[in-house]
Amino acid sequence: MDITPPSVSPSVESDELEALLQSCYNVRQVRRVHAVVLKLLKNPVTYVENNLITLYLRFGKLVEARKVFDKMGERNVVSWTAMINGYSKFGFDDEALRLFGDSNSSGVRGNGKMFVCVMNLCSWRVDFQLGRQIHGCILKGNWTNLIVDSAVVYFYAQCGVVKGFSCVS
Repeated sequence: MDITPPSVSPSVESDELEALLQSCYNVRQVRRVHAVVLKLLKNPVTYVENNLITLYLRFGKLVEARKVFDKMGERNVVSWTAMINGYSKFGFDDEALRLFGDSNSSGVRGNGKMFVCVMNLCSWRVDFQLGRQIHGCILKGNWTNLIVDSAVVYFYAQCGVVKGFSCVS
């Protein structure tokens, strides 16, 4: 059963589109709302585009998520993290790491979620060198918390290092 999202008036606000996106439960509905976004908003706000990216990724549409990402006027840490996580989950590790590098080059400061994504990627790849560098960024930026620390511990365990590291500064 496919329930169509409610219709939207031509004077729709970004907040309304965001709520509409959150009500989508399949990719067909996301595409419909995306069409409305393109039609009614000349310059969509970042959080609407971030919601589109997240939903496309949730429904397995990496290419469509990337198209939204590439057309964004302004990307923030949520945009970059969503794409890094998406590429990582679909097995495109090199592209995920390239995006992480690009996010840093573009001046976006990582957050705990981004560092967890990258630490998990380093764990799967057993990339000790990069993982240690990311761990250093986590400590330097004081991003330690239970979730981040768990990703760090898992990384070192995957690399066979069970002693001699610390999650806290």
